[in-house]
Parts: sequence; C-alpha cells; structure tokens
Amino acid sequence: MEFITMQKERESPMAKQSKKIQHKIAPKKQETAPQPKPPGKDYVLLFVIAFTLGMSILGWGAFDNLNRGMYAMLSLSLIMTYVQRHAKLSEARQTLVSRIGIAAMIIAIALFGVTMYHQYM
Repeated sequence: MEFITMQKERESPMAKQSKKIQHKIAPKKQETAPQPKPPGKDYVLLFVIAFTLGMSILGWGAFDNLNRGMYAMLSLSLIMTYVQRHAKLSEARQTLVSRIGIAAMIIAIALFGVTMYHQYM
C-alpha cells in the first residue's frame, strides 16, 4: 500500500505533462441537461389544415351530413395536433388537448367508415 502511494508522489514530470495534455484533449464530461429544441414550424401540418378547411368550405353544399361531420372532426383533430405541439399549456390542459385530438380522429375515421358503407353497400 505504501509503495503505491509513494509511486504516485514520485510521478515524473513527463507523466504529469502527459496527464495535462490528456485533459486538454478530452476534458471530463460535465453533466448538463440538454436543452429541448424549440418546435419546428410544421408547414406541412399547416398546409394540410388549410387544405382540409378549404375543401370543407368549397364542398359544404355538396356534402351530406356525414361528410360534413367527418371533415369537421378531421379539421378539429389537425388543429388540436398543432395546438399540442406549439402552445405552452399546463400538463392538465395538454392532456385534454391530446384526448380531444385523438377522440376527434376516431370519430372522423368512424364517420368515414359509415360513409363508405352507405355509398358502396
């Protein structure tokens, strides 16, 4: 035990210099929490929302009630997705927005299925 401590005390100047260089080349990693990236602009999502709303407005007179409901629910789901990504909400409201978006998407898919059933059966 004494031999090891004595040897550490008698390090050569070359060993000390080598350790200094090693620390300069690869310093010890400091544990810092990575900062979250800000959300992107979501241009594709904005385009899809605008397209869906435009199709809803232009086709409103030609749609039956099932198609109107389907497009309304789809638009609501897309808007909730955008809000969920970009709004700074509390945890409870974030959960509420997420659930509304999922429920609106499920209703839109169900209405699409009913529309297809009525149209082709």
